[in-house]
Amino acid sequence: MLSSSLNVDEDEVLDVLNYYTKALEMLDDYDHLTLKKNKNKGDKPIYKLTYKDADKVIKSMSSLFNSDIFGKEKEKGKLNGILEAVEQTAFGKDLYESVQDKASHLLPGKKDKKMEDAYYE
Repeated sequence: MLSSSLNVDEDEVLDVLNYYTKALEMLDDYDHLTLKKNKNKGDKPIYKLTYKDADKVIKSMSSLFNSDIFGKEKEKGKLNGILEAVEQTAFGKDLYESVQDKASHLLPGKKDKKMEDAYYE
């Protein structure tokens, strides 16, 4: 079994698989426009992802891929604009109040390809 060959606890492997299965199901629901909005307001953000932080993470991942395009910003400032868009306010209140609302704004929809457009040729 995978857990014995990696010398890890089977329950830990099962927990990880269950966690990612739920995440993949949510992404599939999002892609098919069937994701139901959580009835509670969601969690309040405790951290603002900045362009500098995102760029640092992307650059640290570039060694994992043998690609001429991974991590190359297609249009200077586009990713920064996308990240700043989730911080918009209207009448003194956050337009996207919860972490979930902010995250869903970053995901590309059927006609809206925000994050993809920033980094892919």
